[in-house]
Amino acid sequence: MRLSSSVLNCCVSIAMAMVGAPGAWAAVHECAAVNPTGSSYTWNFKSEANTIFGDIHSEARQAANHADTLAGFERAHVSWQTDGGQLQAIKSDVNDIGENLCRLETIRPDLAPWQQHEVDRIAGNVMLMADNTQDAIVFGNDHQSDLWMPAFHKYTGNIFSEAKAVSQSTQNAMNYAGVTQEYRMLRQKMRVPSHS
Repeated sequence: MRLSSSVLNCCVSIAMAMVGAPGAWAAVHECAAVNPTGSSYTWNFKSEANTIFGDIHSEARQAANHADTLAGFERAHVSWQTDGGQLQAIKSDVNDIGENLCRLETIRPDLAPWQQHEVDRIAGNVMLMADNTQDAIVFGNDHQSDLWMPAFHKYTGNIFSEAKAVSQSTQNAMNYAGVTQEYRMLRQKMRVPSHS
């Protein structure tokens, strides 16, 4: 029961790029490259990124809800099968987020600087989520009757915190995009020159 390798590779490459020099981003990535098409040159990648932020937001909220449910199970000392089901759901959410991050990584050069910054912030938390999910699954498989142990609680608590951080980052990105769009529309409506 391992997380998809594409998610881990994508997140690792994103994290490596975050730590490396700004130009290091293009040097490392595992996401599948796609040949540009005619419509690629007119596509609104910034708008697509904002839509993806919304998708990641929903997936992160689902992961946080599953982690919160899992914490309730831990307090009640339910079975590994029940906990494993929640971890499987979290794993699925993390893998879905990873696929969206791969798309963001692919279009990153065409994004606004603030969007690139948010991609980096989200990727760091998703990498931690993936690591903690994997660690919780391994721990649970090895200690099915010892899920009360602090190590398991630490993993699941971290998953919850990281999912909440991803959810908050994407919510902030969506809010910023909305306010920016509203500002541009108001400037046009009022015919305010861009230099004033």
